[in-house]
Amino acid sequence: MSVNRLSGVLPRLVFAVLWMLVVTCATADSDDFMRGYVQGLLDDRFPVMDVRIQKLETESAFLSARACLGPSQKREIERLLAKNSRIKHVNWDEEVKCETSSPEREVSYEILPEHELFAPLVADPRQPRFSMSYQRYHTPRDVFSAASVAFGEYFGVASEVYHDAGVSQIGIQAAVFALF
Repeated sequence: MSVNRLSGVLPRLVFAVLWMLVVTCATADSDDFMRGYVQGLLDDRFPVMDVRIQKLETESAFLSARACLGPSQKREIERLLAKNSRIKHVNWDEEVKCETSSPEREVSYEILPEHELFAPLVADPRQPRFSMSYQRYHTPRDVFSAASVAFGEYFGVASEVYHDAGVSQIGIQAAVFALF
């Protein structure tokens, strides 16, 4: 008798929990979610440029940057945000003046940066990384096994953001590749 009561209550309980999740998700502020999503995307793809979202309105994002961004860099950011169907226009805050005739140029340094300036190449066989592979070969004369190992990493030492010229980074790459 208790098994039948439990089997009747369990679907109702699951339905109630799922309904509460749907209602909670539907009432969450989607603008805060979108603002956090866009900021996370900018931090992930352009970490050194320090691009910040100032305001998010219907189909428009208002951005600012710590460094002076060139037209190609702005286009790349706009193209990335345009992939999201909710953002159609990107407006830039013009607080950072990109004048090349200024005698004093602002340079900021970051020691031991958390992010690499350029993402590592995925298909590069000699990219410093940790990997291991094992293969079994069958030839007309012999059958043998081969193992390949790689140990390596990139270590960022310093990163510089030039006010009007761009970004640079100094780092160390080391790797050991072996075939057994």
